[in-house]
Amino acid sequence: MTQQTKLLLVSVAALVVLTFISYAYFFVEIVVFLRVELPSFQISPTYLGLLNAGYTLVAYTLVGLLWLRIARKIGYPEMYREGVTAKELVRDPIIIGIILGLVLVFFDWIFYTFANSIRLPHPTFPFSLIASASAAIGEEIFFRGLILALWAWVLHQLAPGQGKDRIFWFANILAALAFAAGHLPFAVTVLGVENILAVPPVIIFEIFLLNGVVGLVAGRQYYKHGLLAAIAVHFWTNVVWHVVWGLI
Repeated sequence: MTQQTKLLLVSVAALVVLTFISYAYFFVEIVVFLRVELPSFQISPTYLGLLNAGYTLVAYTLVGLLWLRIARKIGYPEMYREGVTAKELVRDPIIIGIILGLVLVFFDWIFYTFANSIRLPHPTFPFSLIASASAAIGEEIFFRGLILALWAWVLHQLAPGQGKDRIFWFANILAALAFAAGHLPFAVTVLGVENILAVPPVIIFEIFLLNGVVGLVAGRQYYKHGLLAAIAVHFWTNVVWHVVWGLI
């Protein structure tokens, strides 16, 4: 087993632990945040946490290993790019994430103030911190890992003569759009509407704009330094956006 594979499995293990904590200790906060009713049947929070942790373990291990296989095939970085420095994996993602989080806060304020937009909700603290870490790991493995690499592989097959950087940016844009679209069901749930057609267009635009920007920046960090850098950028963006802005 390579060092890259071990780091992937450690990341998945961290996600599994965070998933268990979320459902075992913050299930009520999840229900309130998503604006859904508590289930009528009785179930132990510990059992619910173990159930979701088990699903997370199986699903993200398979997704992660598939991503590594594709990334190696097309020559993309894995958990980290060979030769990457601690500055590129730690300090730079913190700075980029904080700046990106402030950009999200600014645009959210603009939408709410000048476009009469509904303010997007945030999880309550300290669950917001756990959710930020969970999303950073899980979403980066899936979107910046599997989806981006899969699109890059497809584009390499369809247009083998194109430059590697050009194909990456096409794949990065497609992965960022998929990442943004993946947040639309969340909007339907937290806004309490029947379907996506009932979500105000300005909210849909805001979701695509904010998540699209995060996706593009995280994708660029992945391509330069590896998935750990993308996870770090995503996490620190979430800390500013969900934790700090959520408290404010």
